[in-house]
Amino acid sequence: MTLIEIIITVAIIALMVGLSVGVFQDWADAKLSETSSQLAGTIKYVYNEAAIKNQYYRLVIDMSDQSFSVESSPDPFKISATEEGTAEKPEGTEEAPAPPSEGAEGEAEGKAPPTKAGFSSTVSYLLKPIKLPEGIRIKDVYVAHLGKKLEGGKTAVYFFPNGWVEKAVINLADEKEETFYSLETFPVTGRTKIRTEYKEFQPEEDKE
Repeated sequence: MTLIEIIITVAIIALMVGLSVGVFQDWADAKLSETSSQLAGTIKYVYNEAAIKNQYYRLVIDMSDQSFSVESSPDPFKISATEEGTAEKPEGTEEAPAPPSEGAEGEAEGKAPPTKAGFSSTVSYLLKPIKLPEGIRIKDVYVAHLGKKLEGGKTAVYFFPNGWVEKAVINLADEKEETFYSLETFPVTGRTKIRTEYKEFQPEEDKE
């Protein structure tokens, strides 16, 4: 092969690689956008369901299985962080803060006595367990009751029947961590803000 042929061959290969990278990034962005919208929709739906049905809910986020699901309980409870950082206790003995009074900015007033809360899976047409698409993953999750970011294992975001969702930030990423989407919950309104970037949440920002 002549030098010109080699240059042309290298240029064609570089062009093909560039196109494939662009296609992958577009795919990752589309999937991240779709997954973020689906997760935000689930959060708002559960927020409304908690108030309508007067029940306690939690969005269980499993970073090992890269999935999320919804569980519910009719019983009052208190949240408490465990050493594993998952808000999980032996089944039926979980504790959580009393839900806030009307108008409170996501902070409970007073203490409710510990009570057993038997959470069970909530499955319906709109609340099916969801596994993230291949190539998309939950990078980390911040939840207010832990006051720190988790990068593995299982955790939960809690919903109360008087119209309050726990403050949380969920960061999603593609496999190469080149594209990020983040979701941030707002306790009183149940609104979820979606950003097309990584969100490093600080506990002092925990305000509506």
